Amino acid sequence: MSAPRTSVMMPAYNSEATLRESVESVLTQTVAELELIVVDNASTLPVRELLADVRDPRLRLVRLPVNLGTAGARNAALRRARAPLVSQLDSDDQWEPDYLEHMLPCFEDPAVGLAYSNTHIIGHPTGHDDYIGDPSVHPMHDFPKIAEQNPIPCPTATIRVDAAPAGGGYSVTQWMVEDYLMYLRLARAGWRFAYVHRQLAR
Repeated sequence: MSAPRTSVMMPAYNSEATLRESVESVLTQTVAELELIVVDNASTLPVRELLADVRDPRLRLVRLPVNLGTAGARNAALRRARAPLVSQLDSDDQWEPDYLEHMLPCFEDPAVGLAYSNTHIIGHPTGHDDYIGDPSVHPMHDFPKIAEQNPIPCPTATIRVDAAPAGGGYSVTQWMVEDYLMYLRLARAGWRFAYVHRQLAR
């Protein structure tokens, strides 16, 4: 098996209704050099049982003894990552098959610490299909603009591992928006962001 180009961090908690589709969207990427770390946040039905028939060596399962929230699960995956990049994908989101094909080239620029794309929104109450309607202001990594609202769809963010320690990992004091706080820390540390105007997740 080739060395992974990215480690995909997938927190999971009682997500049996959506987990398999999320996992399959990673393992069927057009770029095969990856590892998928599913962190079971003490689910009632263990993830290991749900995915027992998945025989892909790129899949790694970690079960936490207690629920540490999304931030704690991502940190557990980050500590185990073997690739130079880490990608976020929650267990109720999915990637388009060419997500990594479009995102990984962004990191050929050594100044880029984070890359992201647009995404589909499924079931929005007003019928919106995309997260980013105006691409002209992206990538957004400068203050004060980035502090006005989160510009980055969570399931489309890939981060350089060398940049992550500068952000201090994901804050476990945040039960929500821990991803946004990570982005702000990366921007404050001077990392540049890259943006791909394609809907590469859903």
